[in-house]
Amino acid sequence: MIGRLLLLLGFWVGALASVPAAWASAASDATTPSWRAELAQIERLPRSAHVEARKRLEALLPQVPADGVDTVELLYQLGVLLTNQIPPDPQAVEALAPRWQAWRQQAGRERIGLALLAEQLLRINALVNAHRYAEAQALLPSLALGVSPAPWPYRVAMARAAVLEEVGELDTALQLRLESVALAQSRPARAMALASLAFTHYRLDQQERAEAVALESVAEATAEPSDELLARTYSALSTVQSARDDQRNSRETAEKALVYARRTGDAQMLANFLANLADTYLRENQPQRALELAEEAYPLALRTGDRATEALALQNSGFAKIRLRRVAEGRAAVQRGIALDLESGAATYAAVALEELGRTLESVGDLAGAYQSFDEYRALLQKLQRSENRKTLAQAQARFDSAQRDRDSARLQRDNELRATAIQSQSLRAALAALFIGAGLALAFLLLLLIRRLRQTNQGLLRLNAELSDSSQRDALTGLGNRRRLSTLLPNPERWHGALLLLDIDHFKSINDQHGHAAGDAVLIALAGRLQAVVRTGDVLLRWGGEEFLVWAPEIDAEGLRALAQRLLDGLSREAVSLRDGRSVAVSTSIGALAVPLAPHQLQLALEPALALADLLLYRAKSTGRNRALILEQADLPSAEAVREALKRDALPLWLAVGPSQAGGSS
Repeated sequence: MIGRLLLLLGFWVGALASVPAAWASAASDATTPSWRAELAQIERLPRSAHVEARKRLEALLPQVPADGVDTVELLYQLGVLLTNQIPPDPQAVEALAPRWQAWRQQAGRERIGLALLAEQLLRINALVNAHRYAEAQALLPSLALGVSPAPWPYRVAMARAAVLEEVGELDTALQLRLESVALAQSRPARAMALASLAFTHYRLDQQERAEAVALESVAEATAEPSDELLARTYSALSTVQSARDDQRNSRETAEKALVYARRTGDAQMLANFLANLADTYLRENQPQRALELAEEAYPLALRTGDRATEALALQNSGFAKIRLRRVAEGRAAVQRGIALDLESGAATYAAVALEELGRTLESVGDLAGAYQSFDEYRALLQKLQRSENRKTLAQAQARFDSAQRDRDSARLQRDNELRATAIQSQSLRAALAALFIGAGLALAFLLLLLIRRLRQTNQGLLRLNAELSDSSQRDALTGLGNRRRLSTLLPNPERWHGALLLLDIDHFKSINDQHGHAAGDAVLIALAGRLQAVVRTGDVLLRWGGEEFLVWAPEIDAEGLRALAQRLLDGLSREAVSLRDGRSVAVSTSIGALAVPLAPHQLQLALEPALALADLLLYRAKSTGRNRALILEQADLPSAEAVREALKRDALPLWLAVGPSQAGGSS
């Protein structure tokens, strides 16, 4: 399982937008007002002291000018307390609406923007605490910084990064995490920003960088220690250590984090850390200890209303029970946790849990349950892919609309300036006419320069967009195309033809477990190169996800498909893959393949049902021995669903191709 530490990293008592001014700004000095020193003390109170914190904040408000920016800071901190209450209430920020309105009536126009920024950050914080990420994302364009003073740019960068990570925009989130590190003006703020950055690297599978950044965050936290800060930075370090196959150090680091979490008295943080530590013990194959921790976390998550941690605790307790041979009970617990994730909109976490459920059930011999879980996992991935495509289109339209509004605003501003100049020129003496004509010519010249610069900028943006489009369709590790690439090649997913070959590296998890993730990456890169050498000119090769590859072979007949499948099996396993440390690892693959339209009646299949059939064939190939390809060449049936059901019953003839150590034939 991927841990759920992100909801706690980088934010005061779990609040999205509420990084304390004392943490995000430079240290106080002798000129600091007394009220700000009091605020710094309030900000360091644990979550359990929220009643005391609110009383002290209310007492500070009369000490600052009613129309000044200091009032914005205090009202903002009051909003933090309201939006962090348990259970989460997305409407809590509205309780401060009358105070914001009163402040805006007294403050100058130049200060109103800062109050609006603070209100939007609080609304986003409230939505994220309620796990309503899509609604929080919709508010991100309203976070206009302008010339906002510190620590607001830091808060905005952290807020935007956290929301975008939860909706899957990890590349953009990484850029914002780097910005937040640069914007941090104190060691605690930098420690939190680094811990969040480490976790983003971790989610992007950049494990070496993740561990280096996590170690740096712990060093910053140790320089100005607090229980909460140390708990969070050690948690981040533990998570990235687990991805580096450093399980012993990961567990020891997680136990340190848990000690600090218990000291804070924060039940939500403690529940989260317990659930994540259970995951660590699962990776160490200690299911009994994992079950104890998950069952301690679950009631705390229920009491605090933390749905994400509740889901994680259920899932980890379920995985532990399955490994303890309490299969039915454990499977039910995992499925309850997955249902909670789906209800909360955390579909990415649900997909990860479904895949792990399939692998765990397969390891204890429940093949029917494993197949069902993998089937649900594939369906959810396809749904997420469709959702991501729609989101990309919506974002592109939003960017276009924003650019259009900017152009209209600039044009209106120029028109107003020209009208003002004309009115003023009528009232001036005739002797100055020549001067204004010269000024007009100068303005026209400047406008021409501006238009030329704008044209050059637009051309650069077009080039950059083309580069970004290509980058978004390419897998960073192997250089192959990714899922998005297929959608551009097949503009009509309902009417297409050719063959699909879905490949999965056999026992890839064992390679990662025995040799480390760096070795797994080396295997993926090596096999990508071998695949490129084997496929035909004109075939499209994609990294489909994880250890899976997809080949789309247009214009191929049954004999050519058999030959291609055999070449893939032979070429990929012809020799072991050499690792950097001098070791080598033997590899083989399993393949599921079919051609569309499907003989004998030229049954046309839409892309998604065809992919589902290829996945089912791949699963059959793995369950019957691995190192082989199963090819569906014909099916005298009326629909994709009928073909699918027949395959499940083993009622269709399949062509079997096997690796170089076995003999081929039909089955």
